[in-house]
Amino acid sequence: MVTPPRDSSSSGAGTGSSGPGQTGDDVGGPIGGGRYADFLVAVGTSAGGLEALQRIFSGVSGDNRVAFMVIQHQSAAHDSRLAEILERHSGLPFRTLGPKTPLVAGQAFVAPPGCLLQVCSAPDGAAEVVLEDEQRQQEEKEL
Repeated sequence: MVTPPRDSSSSGAGTGSSGPGQTGDDVGGPIGGGRYADFLVAVGTSAGGLEALQRIFSGVSGDNRVAFMVIQHQSAAHDSRLAEILERHSGLPFRTLGPKTPLVAGQAFVAPPGCLLQVCSAPDGAAEVVLEDEQRQQEEKEL
């Protein structure tokens, strides 16, 4: 369980809105005055798992204390529209994860193609995501 600050005003919360595919690159806190998630639900699928993801998220609303993370095997050679596609089938806003994206309750996050990710505790106690280039990590293993 993540133990985030309860008052988003003390976390430097941003005031921007989230939209499909928006990344968290420049986000200093929860988007739109939201609150950090108490729980994280991660769903992983192979490249053919789109229909299953649509069915899962069609029954989920954003009125909860949970952040959702979607990790799908995707080619890094193509731009992903997964966040946009899933948002059309859900009551949740979806964003593509960026470096140090804060995990906000009632939102869903999609891992970008070609990245390995790690969920870590940020200095303010919130969870954040660290992205690593999958190809670079594979090259380091081969050395």
